[in-house]
Amino acid sequence: MKKLYLLSALFIFACSTDSEGNPNNSNETFLERYDGVVWQMQIDNEFEDAPRLLAFYNNPEMFRRNSGASGNCEELYFGIFNDEIGEGWNLLLNDGDTLSAELVTDEGIAVSLSTGVVVDDVLTETITYPEDESYINEVIYTRTTLTDPCD
Repeated sequence: MKKLYLLSALFIFACSTDSEGNPNNSNETFLERYDGVVWQMQIDNEFEDAPRLLAFYNNPEMFRRNSGASGNCEELYFGIFNDEIGEGWNLLLNDGDTLSAELVTDEGIAVSLSTGVVVDDVLTETITYPEDESYINEVIYTRTTLTDPCD
């Protein structure tokens, strides 16, 4: 009976695929797996007339975000403080379907911790704040067919 379970488990693992129909490579990092994928924030705000978009890139390790109606497009590199907008991001976890990074001040003080997890075509970002860890913000993004968040 144990052999039957083992063979069943091996068969299921061998047949598993991601949402694109490509073989699931468990050795890929988040940034490798979702390199260049554009995500659109789901917001319930009648005053927002343009989508907020986000894309991650593997080489170099960075992300680009379009702030929606303002049209501001920002390019942020992990581990490099951006003086122009006054923020920096330190990459803490880059593993499979999970990415975790902290937003830091110019003094290197952590302001927030963002953890993104992808399930199917949905990216859920959970944001916690060190000064009040009881306050948690959750933001939902859906995968798009766009190729650049800033176009």
